Amino acid sequence: MIRWWNEVKYDVIAFIYVTLIAAAVMYALLVAINAAGSWECNVKTSDMGVSNRYSLVGGCKIEVEDGKWIPLESYYYREGG
Repeated sequence: MIRWWNEVKYDVIAFIYVTLIAAAVMYALLVAINAAGSWECNVKTSDMGVSNRYSLVGGCKIEVEDGKWIPLESYYYREGG
């Protein structure tokens, strides 16, 4: 067992480093995508005067009533009656 470990330990360490670097890059990409989406949601709703939130899965949502969130794309405003 010790002989086997001495033969493969540098390969295992390299694999761990590559895995950690790949995970860090993927995490950074997800954070950047989420930040960009959140920024875009804020820009789209800035003149509406409603609360908004963004998630990667649900997209941009606005609060039309207390506790009632709908996707921004589903919002339709009609003046008058």
